[in-house]
Amino acid sequence: MMTIDEKLDFLIDNVGITNGRLDRLEVAIEERFDKVDERFEQIDAKFEQIDERFEQIDEKFKEIEERLEDINDRIEKYEISIKSIQLTLENEIVRNINFVAEGHQDLTRKLDDALTVENEKEMMFIRVNHLDNEVRLIKEKLAVV
Repeated sequence: MMTIDEKLDFLIDNVGITNGRLDRLEVAIEERFDKVDERFEQIDAKFEQIDERFEQIDEKFKEIEERLEDINDRIEKYEISIKSIQLTLENEIVRNINFVAEGHQDLTRKLDDALTVENEKEMMFIRVNHLDNEVRLIKEKLAVV
C-alpha cells in the first residue's frame, strides 16, 4: 500500500502531467482560433473586393444609362429633322412640280405668250411656295425655343 506521501507525490505528478496537457491543449486551441481569425479576415477581404466590384458595376450601369439618354436625345433631334425634310418635300417640292406640270398643260397657246406669262407665273408660285416653307421653318424653330 501507498503511504499518504506517496499518494500526494503521485497526485502532484498527475496534476503536473495534466497541467502540461492543458497547456498544450490551450496552445493548440489558441493556434486554431488564430487560424479561424485569419480565415475570417480573408473572408472579410473577399467581401470588400466583391463590394468594390459591385460599385464598379453600378458606375458602369450609370455610364450606360447616360449614353442611352444621349442616344435618345439624338434620335429625337433626328426625328425632328426628318419631319422637317418630309414637310419640305410634301409642301414645297411636290407643289412646285405640280405648278410646273400645270404650266405645261397649256401648250395650245402661243409659245411666246405661254413662255413669258407662264414662266413668270411659275417663278412666282415657286417663290411664294419657298417663302411659305421658310415661314413654316421659322415658326417651328421659334416653337422649339
